[in-house]
Amino acid sequence: MNCAKFESRLTDYMDGTLDGGLQQAMSEHLKECSSCSDLLARVHALRELLKAFPQIELRQALVDQILDRTTGKPPKWSVWSGFILPTIRPFLTQRYAFGTGILVVFISLVFTMVGPTPSTSGYSDMSPSSVAENADRLTDNVKKKWAQMRVYQTQLYEEAHS
Repeated sequence: MNCAKFESRLTDYMDGTLDGGLQQAMSEHLKECSSCSDLLARVHALRELLKAFPQIELRQALVDQILDRTTGKPPKWSVWSGFILPTIRPFLTQRYAFGTGILVVFISLVFTMVGPTPSTSGYSDMSPSSVAENADRLTDNVKKKWAQMRVYQTQLYEEAHS
């Protein structure tokens, strides 16, 4: 028997709950080891001191609450806590709100540039061919503006070097 094993089984030894062979081995170790004998005496004195404390009567409801929270029982499942809250929790972050805002702005800009105008919009303006036609018209306008910018840039370059 070593001291570490003795310390790990000390309370069982004091309560007398060990089998006969282990109980006897621990008693033999106590005869040979003064540090474990001192430890046994201190633990025995501490137990006696704790017995002197007054007993406090607890309400049964408090005992039940403590046992419910500490026994590892899972909380009661509900639709809100089990399904809805875990589903919407990621959407309640600042990052998601900012990303959603940017997405709304982007979609509205694309719709404004490519989609039908509000004054002339109708169901036929929402057809894929109409949206493609508006996108082609927008692309042509961008190409014309780009070509005008290149001409203007060339003129500025020639004026600067002449």
